[in-house]
Amino acid sequence: MSLPYSYKNKIEIPESEDVDVVYAVDLYTDYIRSKGFSEFKQEEGFIHFTSDYSLVNFKYPVQIEIKKAELITVEYEIHLMQLIKITIALIIFIALFSSFGMSGFLWFSFIFSTIFFLVNLMFADSHIQKVIKSSYLYLSLNPPEGEGFTEEQKEWMSDKNRCSACGEEITIYDLNCPDCGLKLKQSKYTIPLDVTKYQEKRFKYHYKRKD
Repeated sequence: MSLPYSYKNKIEIPESEDVDVVYAVDLYTDYIRSKGFSEFKQEEGFIHFTSDYSLVNFKYPVQIEIKKAELITVEYEIHLMQLIKITIALIIFIALFSSFGMSGFLWFSFIFSTIFFLVNLMFADSHIQKVIKSSYLYLSLNPPEGEGFTEEQKEWMSDKNRCSACGEEITIYDLNCPDCGLKLKQSKYTIPLDVTKYQEKRFKYHYKRKD
């Protein structure tokens, strides 16, 4: 953690030993983009966006980096300059309109600003953790007990030969689920997709010219 200018934390995703880090980055990039955050961008391995979920709805930039040692780890940094400015403005407002003496004002402003700062930071941190833990990757590996997933869906999620989103049969050659289109973990295999097992499906082929 580095306060007061920014706050750093991380969440380790349980059961993610077999997840490729590039695959995890792609999933989180698509998921965070779909949430509609402003100023979204991805560059040099980082995901950047701006959120405004806090006690007083101040805007704060967030930076996310996804790493892997044994497990996938989502490290995030919340920039707090806007919150610092709001806190200072409140202290000045109290100074102008309060009837405290100097000693009383110093104690009150210190206690009030500390509580205000920490409560807003807690709200912001809780929101980012919720975003990370509500992603498809996190939920597919750690489905909540009895919340939103049927026994059949839980079976899909634990079967590497099925798409964990819709249950469609997949192979090591598939880059996307042939039914719902979910981007799948890429493998070392480059053999073209075997379409014989998908006789009732329709396929789109895209030709890309090599430069």
